[in-house]
Amino acid sequence: MIARPLVIEDIPKLKEIWKLYFEKDFSFPEFLRFACKYIIEDEQGIITAGGVKLLAESILVTDLKRSKFTRFKALNLALKLSKTFTHEAGLDHLHAFVQDETFKSHLIRHGFNYSRGDALVYWRD
Repeated sequence: MIARPLVIEDIPKLKEIWKLYFEKDFSFPEFLRFACKYIIEDEQGIITAGGVKLLAESILVTDLKRSKFTRFKALNLALKLSKTFTHEAGLDHLHAFVQDETFKSHLIRHGFNYSRGDALVYWRD
């Protein structure tokens, strides 16, 4: 078993595998846009393909003593700036990991959606 860089010639075979097993679960990954992409294979062919996709995450620290109206205006501006940067950076998604239900509702009203599956995070030691 070896790992090697994923190349454009691998895409047709990966689409076959994806169509057979994963088409109903998620759209075909844009592997060629990943920061790091690889193939793991053996003498029988591709076993798996993967990589690291860069993600944008919006993180805000807000002074809760400020009026709701002022915080609302600041949040809308922060969302606009975060969405603009995400788009200009060529990233597909802007993530927000929220613990406050009111804030969550506000984000949903402004275009955020629930993701499929559970968000898992690996913390480097």
